[in-house]
Amino acid sequence: MYLELPTPSSDTWAGMMLDCGEGTLGQMYRYAGGDAKRLQELVDRLKCVWISHNHADHHLGLLRLLSHRANDADTEPLLVIGPTALRFWLDEYAAQDPTVRGKYSFVENYCFDENDSRSGEVETHAEAARVRAWLRESLNISEIECVPVKHAHQSYAAVVTFVDGAKLAFSGDCRPSDKLAEKAKGAFLIVHEATFEDDLTKEAKDKAHCTMAEAIEVGRQAKARHLLLTHFSQRYPKMAVLSSSTEDAVAPDETPMEILTAIDMLSLRFRELRQPNLMEVCTQLMTQDDEEEGDVEAAASHKAQQEREERKKQKSIERGAQQ
Repeated sequence: MYLELPTPSSDTWAGMMLDCGEGTLGQMYRYAGGDAKRLQELVDRLKCVWISHNHADHHLGLLRLLSHRANDADTEPLLVIGPTALRFWLDEYAAQDPTVRGKYSFVENYCFDENDSRSGEVETHAEAARVRAWLRESLNISEIECVPVKHAHQSYAAVVTFVDGAKLAFSGDCRPSDKLAEKAKGAFLIVHEATFEDDLTKEAKDKAHCTMAEAIEVGRQAKARHLLLTHFSQRYPKMAVLSSSTEDAVAPDETPMEILTAIDMLSLRFRELRQPNLMEVCTQLMTQDDEEEGDVEAAASHKAQQEREERKKQKSIERGAQQ
C-alpha cells in the first residue's frame, strides 16, 4: 500500500509504503502508466517502508525497490521499519549486492511497541525518538505505533497518527485484535486483512487470519469512519463480496462505518473514500455470475467449433473442384 503524503516544508509530497510484496515495482510501473520517469519519481520520493512480518509475500519486493532507487547524494537512504529477522536477511543480501547496499536504514518494529521492554532501553528509546522526529519532519506523521498481533513470529499491525490528528491503521496479517481496535480508536481509515469468507472460520483460525465479519468487528470496535478490507485468499479469483449475512451480523453503530473492498491498482484520495457507487460498479464488473460466464464461454467455444468445421468443408470443396 503506497501512501502519497504532503510534506510539512513545501507543497510537494513524499511516499510511505505499508508492506512490500513481490511484484511491487511492477505494480508501481503499471500505476505510472508505463512512464519510466514517473516510476522513478515514485521510487525516489518514497521515504519509509513499514513491514508487518517476515513472510515473503509482505517484504520480497523490497530488493527490486531498493535496487531501482537513484544512487546519488540527493536521494537519502530509505527508512525500513520491520522485524529483526528481516534486518538480518536484508543486511546479508546487501553485502552481496552493490545495487542495494547503502540505500536503506533499518529500525525494528519493537522500538515502537510501548509494551515491549526493549523499547525502554536507552539506546532503543533514543533511536525511536530520532525516527519519530524524522517522520514528523518528512511525512507529517506525529506518531507511529506497532501493535503485536497473532500471526507469525514478530507480527505487528501499525497505527499511524498524522499531525492534524487523523489516524490510519494497517493490520498486516492477523487474527482479530482487541489491542489493535483500542489503539486504532476513532481512526479515519483502517486497512484490515479479510483473507477468508465467513463460512471458513476454522481455516481462518488455523492459519491465523481473519474472516470478513471478524475484520468488520475490529473496525466497529475501533469506531472507524472507513474500513478497507484486503488480503483476500487466492481462492477468490476476482473480488470478494460482502454477503448480506456478513453485513447483518455486525451490529449497527451510532456512527455508520463505510466498508470498502480493495482490488489491485485501486487508487483513492482520502477525501474520496466515501464512494459507495464506485464500489458497486467494481463489484458488478468483477463478480460476474459464474454460470453466466460459463454460458458465454460455452457459446463462444461452440461458435469457434462451427467455424472450424465450416473451413474444413470449404477446403474439401476446393480440393474436389481442383481434381
